[in-house]
Amino acid sequence: MTKTRVLILGATGYIGGPVCQRLVRAGYHVTALVRTRDSPADLLHRAGVHVIIGSLDSVELIREQATE
Repeated sequence: MTKTRVLILGATGYIGGPVCQRLVRAGYHVTALVRTRDSPADLLHRAGVHVIIGSLDSVELIREQATE
């Protein structure tokens, strides 16, 4: 059985971080787009979130991740 994949934009924010962690605990495969590899991004990675670096202007990257 494959895990449902979720792409989160704004994952290092006040709401996004806890949502990502909860989705991982519920068994989802979570990918988060973050602007920089910093402390909040590292926390997400340690929680099991697949972290990718980019911005909201990274249209091709977002499109690629959304189609997966």
